[in-house]
Amino acid sequence: MSITKVGKNKYRIFISAGFTLDGKRRRYSKTITTDLKGRDLDRFLRQAELDFEDEVLNKSITYNEMASQSFSNYANWWLNYVQLTDQTKESYRYYLKFIEKYIGHKRLSDITQSDMLELLDIIKNKKNDRTGKPISDRTIRNYLNILKSMFRTAVELEILKKNPVENIKYTVSDYQLEDNYYDLDDINKMIFALDDEPVQYQFAILLTLSTGLRLGELLALTEDDFNREEHYIRVNKALSETKSGRKITLTKTKKSRIENYPSELESLLDKHLKIERLKKEQLGVENNLIFTGKDGSYMPKSTMKNWFQRFLKRHGLKRITFHGLRHTSATILLASGIPLKNVAERLGHTRASTTANIYAHALPRIDKEAANVFSNILSKEEKLSRKLKVINTKQD
Repeated sequence: MSITKVGKNKYRIFISAGFTLDGKRRRYSKTITTDLKGRDLDRFLRQAELDFEDEVLNKSITYNEMASQSFSNYANWWLNYVQLTDQTKESYRYYLKFIEKYIGHKRLSDITQSDMLELLDIIKNKKNDRTGKPISDRTIRNYLNILKSMFRTAVELEILKKNPVENIKYTVSDYQLEDNYYDLDDINKMIFALDDEPVQYQFAILLTLSTGLRLGELLALTEDDFNREEHYIRVNKALSETKSGRKITLTKTKKSRIENYPSELESLLDKHLKIERLKKEQLGVENNLIFTGKDGSYMPKSTMKNWFQRFLKRHGLKRITFHGLRHTSATILLASGIPLKNVAERLGHTRASTTANIYAHALPRIDKEAANVFSNILSKEEKLSRKLKVINTKQD
């Protein structure tokens, strides 16, 4: 909202409310007249602004015209309406660019389930732009999920009466984890292998394993996010990487959450921060980021991912992705009897069903006696604690 003086005793109020089909922001304005001055004027304008906002928001908004628009127009509007992060929006635009070649011209209300089945067949036969090989089942699922989400919004807003994708089932063999996680034996092997690795990577691995943070959330952490006395971090932002560069955005679900971490990591955090602060001092950089790149600013995601793969290869460890540490955290907790709802909240999932769909199948492969596993793994009685003491001795 904003107020601009447009003449003697005349003021115009501007309010933004959503987006048009072509992606432009909807703006409403109203001109008011008053001869009030000083504080009386300020109070009058503030109240007028609030009243006009209520008037705009309470208007009966209809979306009937959207049903007759093309799928491409609706797609552009939808990308703004759902308020995606820049990184996710860029990814969705890539998928939609291919989809629009086949249905972009079609009127939204004319798209049928048959159209969607035909489109799915086309997507299945798509080749990877880089390798020329058929795209993976996981990529096919991504196309389908974007379509489902777009049409679900259309139904929720009563633009359409039926979602033409909702009942289309596509079983994806690698939808869940593809063994992209560690069991307890794998974790212990990895922890031993961390002994002689740089402190920042030791801390990054153990913190991710203990909390299930996404990589973007991990790299966006600052010292202010840590409560050292109660051993928790506040997760409310993430590092986003797009073609235009790196920047901090809200978390994927746009909600803040608290993640407790084992107190045994405090000494390792102190070692890491000491090294980080010295590096920033030498570079002449001032920030309180926990993880930084060579220039003292945000560490690129590729730096962490590439180091992790080299680390696994050097030590002959089971190959998983860095994101596999998040999967490991979730599967261990679920196998330990932690309620699904609590694990979903810890991972920052909006729906517990998302957590169940991804991780439930992996549970039988996890040690059923893993109760309180992270405290045990990182406790004085466990091997990691002994190794952390060795690390501290070496650093001193």
